[in-house]
Amino acid sequence: MAAFEHFNTQDFLRTATHKFSRCSHRTIDYEEIAEDFRILSGAQYVALNEVSDYGEYTTTKAVAGMGEGVRKASKIFGFPLVGAAYTVDPHIKDVFAAEGIVEFENLCTLAGSQIPGELCRQAIKLFRLEKAYALAIHDHNGPIADLIFIMKKGQAIRNELEIETLASVLSLCLQRVYAEQDTVLKLLDVCRDGGDERGAAYESLFHATDKMPDLIYHLDTEGRIVFINQAVQRYGYDRERLIGEH
Repeated sequence: MAAFEHFNTQDFLRTATHKFSRCSHRTIDYEEIAEDFRILSGAQYVALNEVSDYGEYTTTKAVAGMGEGVRKASKIFGFPLVGAAYTVDPHIKDVFAAEGIVEFENLCTLAGSQIPGELCRQAIKLFRLEKAYALAIHDHNGPIADLIFIMKKGQAIRNELEIETLASVLSLCLQRVYAEQDTVLKLLDVCRDGGDERGAAYESLFHATDKMPDLIYHLDTEGRIVFINQAVQRYGYDRERLIGEH
């Protein structure tokens, strides 16, 4: 508590806003973004989730605050937390339609249809959790991401107005990143059609697809996989083992 009393909210918000305003698909750091919101909110953990184009599922891009606890939580739930994709919970759909931060009694209330109740209660007890909060991030078409704030027992979220302000800046950042990624996909097609598959530009573009939520792959003339991006891992596959397979 004493450390937080010396926390200069306005200076932190100014620095984070400047950082978000300069992000691109090459420089964006989802873990760092989640950590910034964790510090600003006073939450124990913050998850940053990406929303699919049609709002059918969310994919966890980062979880801040867990450290080694990620392994323990992953073991409890039976799947890796980062990179996991979930069908959108009805409560999350309510968050998508709401203005501002929405409060929930606990994590189980928020994600009851995504995480089995007993596992969720076990995690709450193990990590001494209580309230959860959610905030949707929109563009002009609808939700593109959400932030989940999970509090230690007896804690409540701080700096709600500043969080919502920073989330608006994050929305612009994510929109720019997604637009750049769309451009990368178009350039991949140009490089492929132009026959420059081994050029430095082509390799650079392939590297950029690793940051994309969509599944991107490339086959050789015999139909074998020569590249597949990290998105395949959320379906339970080890991408390194897929290289060379039909």
